[in-house]
Amino acid sequence: GNLTESITVTQNVALVAGSAEASIDFSSQGYANAQAISNASIGDDVTIVFDKGSNSNAPTYYTSGTAIRCYGGNTFTISSSDKTITNIELTFGSSDGTNAITTNVGTFSSPICAGSANSVTFTVGGTKGNRRIKGIKVTYTN
Repeated sequence: GNLTESITVTQNVALVAGSAEASIDFSSQGYANAQAISNASIGDDVTIVFDKGSNSNAPTYYTSGTAIRCYGGNTFTISSSDKTITNIELTFGSSDGTNAITTNVGTFSSPICAGSANSVTFTVGGTKGNRRIKGIKVTYTN
């Protein structure tokens, strides 16, 4: 049979003075299986909004993979009304797909988006398949 193993890679980077971090693990939010997700809070200062974009399927949480499946054409926007986002790190769930992910600002080299903005929109490429977003860690400055 096939053996599947999931690993999490954490990049430890010292925070710059005046920076803070907030994170969310979607598997611990109490979502029901097959629940469509439209938004969530990442700490007190950052929000994420999910949108179906050009796909007919909305981003949906599944207990298989314990992640939000973002389908080809879906978008998610991470933003703050009063903080500057400098780094976003995505964590992917098991059996994650291979669709390319692009951002509207900064540079995205999976799983890290670096830049400086109040809002960053991620777009999942393709028309089929999905990416499984298990968690997000955001670094921001005041």
